[in-house]
Amino acid sequence: CRNKGYETNLTPEYLDDIYKSQNGKCRFTGKDLIPKRTHSHTDATASLDRIDSNIGYLVGNVQWVHKDQNISKWSQSDETYINKGV
Repeated sequence: CRNKGYETNLTPEYLDDIYKSQNGKCRFTGKDLIPKRTHSHTDATASLDRIDSNIGYLVGNVQWVHKDQNISKWSQSDETYINKGV
């Protein structure tokens, strides 16, 4: 994050709490997410997404999504992405 110039204030505990609050599912599709910590990098599907892509990885601005959705969403806001029909 910092190497790309994004501000961050996240902790591993916070990220785990978000994952649990989403029941390990993608915020957009409801697909099960596979975290990197339990599988190889190539099998992992969980991807951390910034809700507002104009600001950093901050508490309240992140959610877990499937990696394919994160690539598709890129820098769009949640609202714009959802309105396009995920």
